[in-house]
Amino acid sequence: MNNNYHERKIFREIHEPGANFSNREFEQCKFENCDLSDVNFSHSKLTDCTFVNCNLSMIKLQNAALKTVDFKQCKLSGVDFSECHDFIFEVGFSNTILDFSTFTKLDMKYTKFRDCHIHDANFTRCNLESAIFKNCDLKGATFEHTNLVKCHLSTSYNFMINPNNNNVWKAVFSISGLPGLLLQYGIIVE
Repeated sequence: MNNNYHERKIFREIHEPGANFSNREFEQCKFENCDLSDVNFSHSKLTDCTFVNCNLSMIKLQNAALKTVDFKQCKLSGVDFSECHDFIFEVGFSNTILDFSTFTKLDMKYTKFRDCHIHDANFTRCNLESAIFKNCDLKGATFEHTNLVKCHLSTSYNFMINPNNNNVWKAVFSISGLPGLLLQYGIIVE
């Protein structure tokens, strides 16, 4: 992976924790079964890429551009996505671990999270309008001054969202999600 430009390549079983992949461009690439934990992707551009069953914990994304990047069955613990280039940011997550990740101030309108483990993640001041959280565990996730307009959380659980500090207009919740909306009021739902 010494080149700076990669197009339509499949990277399988690459194990390079802590490597420097900064200032590179990946277009229509697929990464499978890779350990790229703590890799530096700063100032890189990833377009139409897919990561499957990869360990990407603690990767560095300072000023990286992620456009139509899908993460499937990956581990992305402790990743600060808020360092990404904010103009070009379009991602999707399925069956992925996003514990302790940060999405502060990102525009994530229409983003899909499916069957994800998202403990202690930070969504402060994030735009999650019309985002879909399908069957996600959001234990300890922070939502402060977050735009959740038309956001779908009806199948997700363990979240605590204060309607006074977030825009929840027309957001979709299930009856079982009510405790996560009412806990700050001291209301007990049985």
